[in-house]
Amino acid sequence: VTILVCRENKGAPELSTELVKGPTGEGCGSAGIVIRDAEEALEGNNAAPLSGHVTFLLYLNEKTFLDAGGAVARLVQAAMDRRITIVSVHEQEASHGGVPFGNFFQQTPQVLQQ
Repeated sequence: VTILVCRENKGAPELSTELVKGPTGEGCGSAGIVIRDAEEALEGNNAAPLSGHVTFLLYLNEKTFLDAGGAVARLVQAAMDRRITIVSVHEQEASHGGVPFGNFFQQTPQVLQQ
């Protein structure tokens, strides 16, 4: 399994690390899981072809799609164009940037809602 993570999706890199470490934090969840930078994998000049089961991790929090350069939206669109499964994780804790799910309909660019 390859998990693509956008660096500009605040909290996603940390979440992907937690996923790989597994519930005990000792690496028991890491068997066969590779974390790759989404920008490098989807747009980079040196991007290797993606094979096997590939997912794009989208961490939904108060900052999702609000990055200054629009990298999160651009990379989600690139993943959608390549028919890569997008796994959304909705943060629930307000202290970690959690907001009601309805907020994402306002934050998400229209092109991604179609």
